Amino acid sequence: MKSKKVFLVLERKALKMLSYVNDELYKELYPRYLRKIGINIPEDYREGKSGYIDPSAYFDGSDYRLISIGKNTTISRDVVVLTHDFSIVKGLQAIGQEATDHFLKPVKIAL
Repeated sequence: MKSKKVFLVLERKALKMLSYVNDELYKELYPRYLRKIGINIPEDYREGKSGYIDPSAYFDGSDYRLISIGKNTTISRDVVVLTHDFSIVKGLQAIGQEATDHFLKPVKIAL
């Protein structure tokens, strides 16, 4: 199991480097990688070649199955998609503020 995780991390890094060399190939392969790790993304995600996920986008790994990305969606630079709220709630509690936002359902983007 641990070796599989290592190979997936290496694959992700290689794909991100590919974006600097061949952006079109990156845009074709990265959605396949996301599908492979469990993110719900349609086979025809880039229909019309307009879907794009920036290499700097970060998807939380606590449970990829909770993330769904719709067809032709653009996820821009430095976007962070979380499937939990622990960091926000714990951070606010640590500084003495009440947590105001709770997202307890799966993350769905442009569906």
